[in-house]
Amino acid sequence: MALAELGAEIEISVAIFRRDENGWECVLDQNVSMPKVSSWSTYYLNSELLAVRLVPGEYRLRAETLIGLPTFSSVDTTIRVVKAYRGK
Repeated sequence: MALAELGAEIEISVAIFRRDENGWECVLDQNVSMPKVSSWSTYYLNSELLAVRLVPGEYRLRAETLIGLPTFSSVDTTIRVVKAYRGK
């Protein structure tokens, strides 16, 4: 198995909420196991949690680990929401 296919043995709960006229509506509630590694270097590791198509609007994202992993407790984590460009 290639390194690009490996992921950390972690499970993450991801929820996305969209603001509508009545408040916040949950549009996605999903668990992600072993996120797919997309790139890495000496100093960082990027993994893709999920890809989802969203209509324009205001959103909130919640992500939390579902299992305790003391080895990751000192690791800085950043979540980015980006427009994905997919090849052919």
